[in-house]
Amino acid sequence: MASYLTPGVYIEEKKPAVQPIDAISTSVAAFIGVAQKGPVNKATLVTSVAEFVRLFGGPIPIITGTQEHYLYYAVRHFFVEGGTKCYVVRVTGYADVNVPASIQAVSSSKDLGALAADGVTAVAGALHVAALNPGVWGDALEIQVEQASRFSVLLDENIPTGSQTQMTLQANKDVHVGSVLFLMKQVTGVVKSVDPATLSITFQPGLTAEAGSFSALIADNTPVFSPDLKFVSQTDLVAAVSVTTATTSSAIKMDGVTNVRGESLKAGDILSFNQGPSAMVVVKKITEMLSSGGWAMVVTFDPLTVATAFDKTNTKVYARDFDIVVRSGTAIVETHTHLSLINSNRRDYVNDRLAASGEASDLITAHETSGTDGVLMVTAPFVHLVGGNDGLGGVPAFGDDDIIGSPVSASGLFALDNVKDISLLVIPNSSEPVSKAAVGYCEGRKDLFFIMDLPSNKTDVRDYVKNHVTPSSYAAIYYPWIIDDDPLTGKPVTLPPSGALAGTYAQTDISRGVHKAPAGVDNGFLNSATGIQHIVTQGANDILYQEKINVIRAFPEGILVWGGRTLSPEPAWRYINVRRLFIFLEQSIERGLQWVVFEPNDFSLWKSIKRNVSTFLRVQWEEGKLVGSTEDKAFFVRCDDTTNTPATVAVGQVITEIGVAPSKPAEFVVFRFKQIAKAK
Repeated sequence: MASYLTPGVYIEEKKPAVQPIDAISTSVAAFIGVAQKGPVNKATLVTSVAEFVRLFGGPIPIITGTQEHYLYYAVRHFFVEGGTKCYVVRVTGYADVNVPASIQAVSSSKDLGALAADGVTAVAGALHVAALNPGVWGDALEIQVEQASRFSVLLDENIPTGSQTQMTLQANKDVHVGSVLFLMKQVTGVVKSVDPATLSITFQPGLTAEAGSFSALIADNTPVFSPDLKFVSQTDLVAAVSVTTATTSSAIKMDGVTNVRGESLKAGDILSFNQGPSAMVVVKKITEMLSSGGWAMVVTFDPLTVATAFDKTNTKVYARDFDIVVRSGTAIVETHTHLSLINSNRRDYVNDRLAASGEASDLITAHETSGTDGVLMVTAPFVHLVGGNDGLGGVPAFGDDDIIGSPVSASGLFALDNVKDISLLVIPNSSEPVSKAAVGYCEGRKDLFFIMDLPSNKTDVRDYVKNHVTPSSYAAIYYPWIIDDDPLTGKPVTLPPSGALAGTYAQTDISRGVHKAPAGVDNGFLNSATGIQHIVTQGANDILYQEKINVIRAFPEGILVWGGRTLSPEPAWRYINVRRLFIFLEQSIERGLQWVVFEPNDFSLWKSIKRNVSTFLRVQWEEGKLVGSTEDKAFFVRCDDTTNTPATVAVGQVITEIGVAPSKPAEFVVFRFKQIAKAK
């Protein structure tokens, strides 16, 4: 209770008498299966077929009886039928599903070497690059390392000889702690012409440095480079070539005239020649200062012995970093620029920029393995990642246990444990053990409904349902399989219908509501199907439907879902829409009343609970989810001293009784006709 001690105007916010209960989504599906690539045993949100292909790859060729992985097709059908959002779990093999470290899938990778700070000494295994997630898909990737330079900066003061730990640079916001800086005495020229046949170039009159244009001799074996370091070569001369301020230079032969991407030099390109000493430092500290020429920065580094002084009139300081280019086939698919192996460089450190947990790349992850500052990545040609393994052919081979998963490894079904906004479960072509585990998982959660296929190795659907399926109101089975055009071959392929059914459920929920059965001419058309595996007659439909088998039938109007029953033997839970309506109501109320926990268990709380639940159910009744000419006939909520006795209150319980009258489908519509005599 607020206390007011000083005269004035005060505002108080009061909690509303009714705290709205939000309706949960019922149209989000979860899919479990084998994919070409993608995160393993991690529920990943997907909102389109294109996003699935980007994250998990395309279809895996179907080889009946040998390789039947239908995840891509199921997700594709889900979106074609009107689904808008789903989670995908990619599964793989384990030697023991209860031991996370025994996972058999391996990412393609490559270890790359580098050079020490002296630019000569080789450092083996300085950089490890791997495909972002396991599988042989990564073997198709090639990577190329290219040395690069994010920026260049000028000296603000000369650097004298002797042991130095500081230098003063002109202010530049790109210089960071951890930046690798190369100091180089240089002259710069502008290319006049290029002769690829003789590997020769000419320069426009005059070379430049910070002191202006001047004449100079270019000697044999002089390092030459572009400002971004994408072109690095050296001269190949019999005698030094003079570049004067008056005329175009004579031809200067080079070791090469193409950059790291294979692009030729051209007129107008700027090249620099190393004319003297060079040095490399790693920035440890930066201090800003005001110099005679404006703002400058004092850079501190580990002790450096300077044998020849660096003059600010002809010295330039370059950042030294590297790029990783990723190629698939002939296409460059990703480029990651200006990376660093220096762990103090928090902006560009490769372990941070290309961490597996980051979002910088859809294809690779990388980390430095040298453990030493001052290691330089140099340009290396494209090389394939190698060693990828899908984890499907190990010992033991991939099987039902890997799909079912384990809570210890958070794999398979248990990868969904922390995903609370799903309501539909699809495991395309699930085997009998997997289906039984899926039903048990849904019943344990009580917020998930399993859409089941007849396994491809079964032919008698009646026998399968009668003798091999767990009766449950949290699951439904559909028959037969559907036919669609395979995007891999362009030919018809027979596919499990569960993905298409999940899309139909989602589309029905969105357009009509969870209380509407996902079947019939209004919501039951399967737009993703061009045909069905077996034609089901009216007589066969009569028999199958009594066995709780939902039939997919071919009508002149199209392919239609012609059934809406669960696998439950209990009449109260016969219908899919009734079970899913109760899931919707129960989960909405449970999540909407979390605030009740630890509130005083008295009449005021009971009244609030009844008011909030009644308000929520009234909305559902008005939307047609509950039946009854009045709300009293549609639902009741009881939370008072009859449900909360002193004994229940004493043990910390608050009990509310809720009754609802669900909408049930009109399965058998009968019109009775009779003749009447003509009126006289």
